[in-house]
Amino acid sequence: MDQHSDDPQEQRAQNPRSIDVEVRRSPRFWPFMAVGAVLGFIAALISAYTGEPHQEFTRGSVAAFLAVIFGIIGVFLACLAYLLVDRSLRRRTRRLQAVRVDGASTPDGAGAADRARGRDVGGGFDGDLRPEGGDGRS
Repeated sequence: MDQHSDDPQEQRAQNPRSIDVEVRRSPRFWPFMAVGAVLGFIAALISAYTGEPHQEFTRGSVAAFLAVIFGIIGVFLACLAYLLVDRSLRRRTRRLQAVRVDGASTPDGAGAADRARGRDVGGGFDGDLRPEGGDGRS
């Protein structure tokens, strides 16, 4: 009979080479902002050049003014979209255990050569992520 504890300190005492990690995807912030700004700019151009011409202002100055206003609105709406996507992806967070393997090379290939020179490159990661309290099946 295999007993699993929910206490992280007790788990570390049982296996000091593994740690609990949360694995999740998250969207990139800046592409959302860029798309929001570009869509705001396009909306400003459409609005400025499809409306009736103004007596006091040129279409270019109206387009520039609207580009600033619509750009800010587009970035704000993109921020909201980012938060909604991030929240929906956060629900899919999985708790796993990462197992440290001594003597493995680092992802950049440093490994044995750096250890021979006395540099501390840390232990490698063997890619073995197991669901918490689990047998490796998800």
